[in-house]
Parts: sequence; structure tokens; C-alpha cells
Amino acid sequence: MSMMMKSKAADSGPVEACSVVQHLTTCQAVKFLLPEEQILFSFQSINEEFTFTNFALIKMTSRRTSASVLSRAECKYSTSRLDFKTSSIEDVRYQTPGRQDVELRFTIGGEYVAINIARDNEQDAQLYYKVLLLLSRAQQERNREWEFARLGLEQSAKALRLTEGSGQTLTKQANETLQWLQETYERTHPTVPPRVDHWRT
Repeated sequence: MSMMMKSKAADSGPVEACSVVQHLTTCQAVKFLLPEEQILFSFQSINEEFTFTNFALIKMTSRRTSASVLSRAECKYSTSRLDFKTSSIEDVRYQTPGRQDVELRFTIGGEYVAINIARDNEQDAQLYYKVLLLLSRAQQERNREWEFARLGLEQSAKALRLTEGSGQTLTKQANETLQWLQETYERTHPTVPPRVDHWRT
């Protein structure tokens, strides 16, 4: 069962507001990047790190070894990732609770994520809210296109009638159909999230 990332951190220590990372090479997620993967932006506190790359969201939650641990270097981290190719971002929200810190909320791959961000980073938080919203909409459009292609293939398969004089063998038609389906899937489920590079810091 999925859990809120903020709740997980609360079990390990006090929840502190994240700051927008200015120097991306300082992110803990750098250690876990795949070949050709690049960090686009990241939010970081002592307890948590939410790093968005051109492939995925890499989430890191700290497990403090003692109550006296105060620095990020002394924390032990639990790391997980949700790839944009297979995990859709939905229900993106931006919350400003009065004078307190702001919060980005969304679900990705069915998992709820809440990122508490320091109030002095509010302008950056608003920018990245727009980035997540654009990514979510682009994913929805491509998912719909993929679903239409899949349904169209099913209807075509039902209507298809093969005859000996058609000039095509069943194997050839099957291969062509498979190739078309694979090309459609790759086009509608790209590894690099659409339009995110435009916002890269």
C-alpha cells in the first residue's frame, strides 16, 4: 500500500521544509542516475529529497541513526524511483497554508506525494508546479492517443479478413502490425518527459 512520503519521514524524525537545490551536483540522487539520465530540478531537506530527472522521480527518505543527527551526510537514505514512461503524474496541486510553507501535491504511478517547500522558495515552487502540470497533461494526451491506437487495432483485427489471393501472408501482416504497435507505443510513451527540458534550471 502506498504511503505519503511526508508521513514516512515523520516516522524517522521531524519534517522540515525542503529548499530548491541550486547546485544539482550536490543531490544525493546523483549516485543513482542511469546512463544518459540528467537532473532537471530537485527539492531537498535533511529528511527528504525529491529529484526530478529526464527519466523519473527519484525519492529519498532519511533514516536517522540517532536523535542527535543533524546533517544530511550522517543520515541513511531509503531510495526509490518512479519512471515517467510507466508512471503518470495526476492531480497536481499547489497549496499555500497562510503564512506557513507551501506544498506541492500530486500522485505518480498511483502513489501520493506531498513536498513541503520553504516559503522563501515560493516563486520556484510555483514554477515547478507549472512544470508538473504540463507534464501531467502531456502524459494524459499521449495515454489517450495510445488507447485510441490500441482500440483501433482491436477493431481492425476483428474486421480483417484474410484470403489466399490477398498477396499478404498472415505472418507478414502480423509482423507489420506488431511493428506499427511498437512504434506507436514508443511515440506515446517516451523516456524523456515532454517539454520539461525547457524549464531546466
